[in-house]
Amino acid sequence: MIIRKNNLLWWVLVFGLLSIFTKCTQPQDNHAQYIPKEALAVFSIDLKQLYQKGNLKSLKNSAGFKKWKANLMEENDQMNDLILENLNDPTLSGLNLQKKVFVYTYSGGGVFSSNTGVVAAMQNARNFEKMLKLSNKDIEIKKNEKGYQYVELGKYEAVGWNDQVMMYIKSEGGFGRRKGLSARSYLYSFFNLDPENSLVTNQNFSKFLTKNNDLSVWYSLQAAKKDMTAALNMYRYSSRDQQILDEILNFQNSYIQYTLNFEKGRLLFNTQYELNKNLKKFYKETYGQNLSKELLSRIPHKQLLGFMGFSWNFKGLFNWIKRVEGVEQAFEKQAKEMGLSADDLLKTLQGEIVLAMTGFEKFEIKEKGSRYGDYLNQMLADHDVDAKKLADFRKRLSEIPRKVRTTYAPEMLGIVSFKSDLIPQKITETLQILLSANKVEGKSYYQFELAEMPFFIAAQKQQLMVSNREKLLEQMLNNEVNGKLPDDKMVKEATKYNNYMYMNLSFDKFPKSTQQNIKDQLQGKFGKLQENLSLFESFKAKGKDYKISMELNLSDKSRNSLELILRTVFNGVDMITLAE
Repeated sequence: MIIRKNNLLWWVLVFGLLSIFTKCTQPQDNHAQYIPKEALAVFSIDLKQLYQKGNLKSLKNSAGFKKWKANLMEENDQMNDLILENLNDPTLSGLNLQKKVFVYTYSGGGVFSSNTGVVAAMQNARNFEKMLKLSNKDIEIKKNEKGYQYVELGKYEAVGWNDQVMMYIKSEGGFGRRKGLSARSYLYSFFNLDPENSLVTNQNFSKFLTKNNDLSVWYSLQAAKKDMTAALNMYRYSSRDQQILDEILNFQNSYIQYTLNFEKGRLLFNTQYELNKNLKKFYKETYGQNLSKELLSRIPHKQLLGFMGFSWNFKGLFNWIKRVEGVEQAFEKQAKEMGLSADDLLKTLQGEIVLAMTGFEKFEIKEKGSRYGDYLNQMLADHDVDAKKLADFRKRLSEIPRKVRTTYAPEMLGIVSFKSDLIPQKITETLQILLSANKVEGKSYYQFELAEMPFFIAAQKQQLMVSNREKLLEQMLNNEVNGKLPDDKMVKEATKYNNYMYMNLSFDKFPKSTQQNIKDQLQGKFGKLQENLSLFESFKAKGKDYKISMELNLSDKSRNSLELILRTVFNGVDMITLAE
């Protein structure tokens, strides 16, 4: 992480967690003062909390961990003794791993130029220097007159330290004739950073430092704007375009904070937007109201594997993009063709959508009667074949029996609601033209094919409903829109937010037919999937105003989620891909 694969610093950060953190008080992170105020993003890692929550003291004695450790150490036999020494006494590394470690990115001064820095608190500089020399006898430690030492790993990579801090810099090499500054130059600048040029002078970042999270990210939209403006200015915008660009990218004093915390039986991930008045107005005019009872009451909630919904207000987005030349005129023209004013069309487009999955089921797919039908039709038409002969040929093609095959696919439905019944009608009419949607005999809805899969669509007042299963569409049409919600906690909770998502991850709670279909599809791989899914229970995400919260619930509620995940990993369960 810090120097290279064969260097000790990475092992120290990994294994050093296993023997430290005995104090209960939270130490001050004064080493954050070495982060430059131009930083775009800062990633904060609380190693002490991760150690405690992961129960690594107990975990290091497990057979799985010992095997994992042995495999890592086989990659570099020369460092085995040194690693073992640091396992027994992490203070030998010289780093103070009870304090947070910061990883940050900052602009290199050019377009698309990004540098990376790491800052960690120093506990004993002499021990750190000894560790470096033991890890690589060929390194050359240099001293700077400003009171710090450093090692150059290349022109654009270096490590420096003094009695307070260790810094690692990987700078951008540049493009073409434009070369980036060396990592040594950045080390010099940051070790001699004036207090007013430190990121800790930013009030929002200082507030971020006081928060207690396992993992967190601070992101500056203000800094991002500088990079975006520099990139876009390469295209020689006019002064008018530049003015529009400045208005659209008005990110002054705007930041995003992401946090990840491991709790008992669950993981919590939060996003907090702290925006200026300009961006708050955009959010207010873009995001809609809370999800409505009228829409959610349509959902067949007893069959749900998962659902998501969000509402929108097109006005906020339109007020931004209309600054682009021609957009407003094109929108007014479209509104006029629909018999509406531009303002009326904007109001009409306000709405909400709910998408849901009810299972993983079998579908009968009717293949085309002839693989070459479309090609032959076009070829004959291009060669001016007699109309009667062409019609006869097409008739014969249509009479070829369509082969039926069985496939497995998610059983899905979707409901979209607008402020007017005009939009659902227009969409239905468009589908009739573009996808040859045909009205189902004796029914009020239409059928069309997409990727050979049958879909059914219906417009009812201000709502448009679609599903790849006819029975689900009929169920939605038959549900009365009376605002009375089913007795379901999650569906009721969704009405408190303008965006919401829920997924059932517990295989035992899937419909029996879905369980069997998944087993049939995966066959020998099913055991691994079931082993993975047994760890999780459900996933939930919800958002309102300037905050988004996500929650991953685990089946075991008795232990911390980090410990459960680490034990699963060390027990040989692959959580990313199914085993061969």
